[in-house]
Amino acid sequence: DMGAAISIDSASMFNKALELIEAKYLFDLQAHQIEVLVHRQSIVHSMVGFTDGAIMAQMGPPDMRGAIGYALNYPDRPDLPVERVDFAKLATLDFAAPDPDRFPALRLAERVLAAGGLLHLATDWADYAEHMHAVLAATPALVNTSESGPYVPRPAERPQTRFERRGLRRGHEVFDLIYARRPRT
Repeated sequence: DMGAAISIDSASMFNKALELIEAKYLFDLQAHQIEVLVHRQSIVHSMVGFTDGAIMAQMGPPDMRGAIGYALNYPDRPDLPVERVDFAKLATLDFAAPDPDRFPALRLAERVLAAGGLLHLATDWADYAEHMHAVLAATPALVNTSESGPYVPRPAERPQTRFERRGLRRGHEVFDLIYARRPRT
């Protein structure tokens, strides 16, 4: 049990599927350099492996206030109202490969990575759309394909999802972003 949903449906791992795609483009990685693991304790938030075999991990309590506080205060590191990890009580950190049948969004992300091409994101959450645009616009390797403003009309080839239909019924606008890899010079 992963607990309550704390981001984009974290119980389905859809957020991790998006993070796979983000990691490829944000850090100029190849698909084989990125791996997703299930870590039920939610203490290790990311790991980076080096050519000498060393691995560095970013660890902290399973509390988004730490990550958000870091983002809002960077480069400063003020005291935040989060508990410290008690490694003696924790005793172990467990990792497992994700079950592809239980987390089909990961297979979809792997297919997207294998296909390459455009990075297309759509949401009916205006604040998240602005955040996605800010992150992607600040990524030197990517260029927005829109000719006017950050968003594009929904392309005919993108199917309308049940989530989009629900958002539209609620009166939400749907925001589509399409980015391409900036040609190398």
